Order: sequence, then C-alpha cells, then structure tokens
Amino acid sequence: SVTDLSTIIQRYLTGSDLDVVWEAQWSARVDELKSTVSQLPTKPKIFPMVDLSSSMSGSPMIYAITFGLYTSQIIDDTNFANRFMSFSTEPQLVKLPENSTLKDKVDVMREWTGHGRWGGSSCCGCCGCRLLSFLHQTVLFKQGGGVEFFFILIIK
Repeated sequence: SVTDLSTIIQRYLTGSDLDVVWEAQWSARVDELKSTVSQLPTKPKIFPMVDLSSSMSGSPMIYAITFGLYTSQIIDDTNFANRFMSFSTEPQLVKLPENSTLKDKVDVMREWTGHGRWGGSSCCGCCGCRLLSFLHQTVLFKQGGGVEFFFILIIK
C-alpha cells in the first residue's frame, strides 16, 4: 500500500529502519515533481524554510519537515540543492547528503534534535541575516549577478 510521505518521515524520525518501499515511494514522488517542474516555461526559484520552532511540535513539524525535504530535492542550483533553512531562534542552513537515501537525509535532521537546534522562537530577522550571509559567501553573489528566489515559509 502507498504510505503518506509525512508518515514515512515521522517513522524515520522515530528510528525506523531503512524501508525500500518507502524509499521507492519517495523517489517516485520527487521524480514526478521534477518532471512537472521541467515542463514549466520558467523554473520556479525555490528555497525552503522549515519552521522548527517550538510552536511546530507534533504533526505540524512533521508536515513542515516533509515539505521542506521534498522541495529541497527539486532545486537545480548547486548552492541551494539539498538545502533548507531552519526557521528557529538560531536559524541554520542545513545541507543534506546528496545521492543518499531519504533515511540518510532524515537521519541528518534527527541528529539536530539531540543538539538542541529545534525549538525556541521564530526569528524572521535572524533568518534574513543568515541567508544574506550565506549568499555573500556563494559564487552567485560574488559574480555580481542578482539572486532571485522566494521562500516557502511553513507556518502553523
């Protein structure tokens, strides 16, 4: 049977072992989204911001993580691919392992829980500063070209 993507994320976050069926379901959905995006006349500029603040406990956080991981998989730009920003007291740019299983990506996120990086408050200004700092360090900004993107802000 088909498992809801957020259920897969929740099970991996709680320590489930690698499941090849879940991995295939995830990959199929990512491939489906990539195919849809490739047919658009203009590729969307997406950079996910995942709300990991304390107000997002339970299901809302699982949905936010699912959507953030899902959208991070369709970004073509190497500076932003497999990344998202955590929306929390001290926002971080999270780099997920490339060419790895969904479980490996979720395990990176799960490690964050043990380091106190989830929770706290939502700091929009902190996120903006962190993103500008990252942009300043990337080739995109140093080449003098404009950077066009928008946030997907997931709010409960």
